[in-house]
Formats: sequence, C-alpha cells, structure tokens
Amino acid sequence: MSKQTTDAQVINNYFVQAETKGFTYDLDYTEKDPTIVSQGATPTDMLLVSLASCHLMTLVSFFNLKKIPYSILKVHIDGDFSYKTNAWFLDAVVTVTTNAQLNSEQIDEAEKFIHRHCKISSILSQNNDINLEINIIS
Repeated sequence: MSKQTTDAQVINNYFVQAETKGFTYDLDYTEKDPTIVSQGATPTDMLLVSLASCHLMTLVSFFNLKKIPYSILKVHIDGDFSYKTNAWFLDAVVTVTTNAQLNSEQIDEAEKFIHRHCKISSILSQNNDINLEINIIS
C-alpha cells in the first residue's frame, strides 16, 4: 500500500495552490475565465504530466534492472478527454522515444513492466484507453 496526502486551497477564483511532500504546484482553469492570464497547469494537464513521468521513471527502473544503457528517454502524450454516457474518459497515446537498443522481446517486456509497475497508468487504464508506443532511435 502507498498512502499519500496532498493539501490544496483556492487562492483566487480558479487559481489553486496544491502542496505535497513540501513541493507547491500552481493550477488554474483559464477556460472558465478567459479574461485572466494563466498562472499554472490545469488539473487535466497535471494528470498527463503524472502519466508521462510515471512511464519515464518506470522505464528507468526497467533499464537499470536489465542494465540497458540509454542517453535519451522522453515521452509525448496526446490525450483526449471526452464526456460520454455520464462520465469523463481519457483516450491517450503515450509515445516513448529512446535510444536504448531494444529488440522486440525487450520492448514487449518493457511494456509489461510499465503496465505492472506504473501506478498512474494502471489506475488510468481502468475504463480508459491508454495506448503505449515505444520508438527506438539511434
């Protein structure tokens, strides 16, 4: 089990400050009030940031475990949030780019490792489409 806490408060209108583990994050939702200047990411932005970070950190663990060298490891996510049948859903394509020289078996193993160890991806995969692509560059 992994118990964690976060505190958040409204600073002004849709501007929220959240704190966890001593780090402060500014969030806002300018779509609700386009007259204001954005002061932070939206909650859905942060959800995608969490998903991207989790994939990267989990892959670092995989590469370290398997002693696979790399110098480039990055993620791009295209996410589409949609409201259907009385609930919000996320369709996301998570594209990992790395110069780690993986064969097809290692790519499959890395994908399974992510699905098993990336908590954010595992949670979001329930009732959502989270599709992973791993691109190898030289």
